[in-house]
Amino acid sequence: MSSFLDRLDQIRDGVSAPLGFGARRAEKTPGMALVGLVSQEHSKGIALLADLKPDAALVSGVSDPSAVKELVKSLGDGLPWGAKVSALTEENAKELEEAGCDIQAFSLDGTTVAAVMIAIFFAFAGRSARMSDEDW
Repeated sequence: MSSFLDRLDQIRDGVSAPLGFGARRAEKTPGMALVGLVSQEHSKGIALLADLKPDAALVSGVSDPSAVKELVKSLGDGLPWGAKVSALTEENAKELEEAGCDIQAFSLDGTTVAAVMIAIFFAFAGRSARMSDEDW
């Protein structure tokens, strides 16, 4: 989840002004992130989504995390991706994280507290690994 959270932080905080005496060229950041959702005809949808250059991609309707990872390979390595599942289980949460999933979208109906805790742990662990001592 680290690269997606970094992008959201960049949108929230903006880009820092460059130092020096040169002309200031403010880099514009968008006001929101574009997250594409592909729910049908996955191969075609991913190809269309790649043209949009979103900030992240979500795939719905595929239960196997490794299949989702294969689908999003065409979007490039730097794009955060995730899966939208109807209910998150402990096994799903672990498998998605191990497959490299950055975002886990799920309904609370049928989702166990343990699965949510696993998702939160992986999100925090990934974020805290990048934090400096000053951020703590």
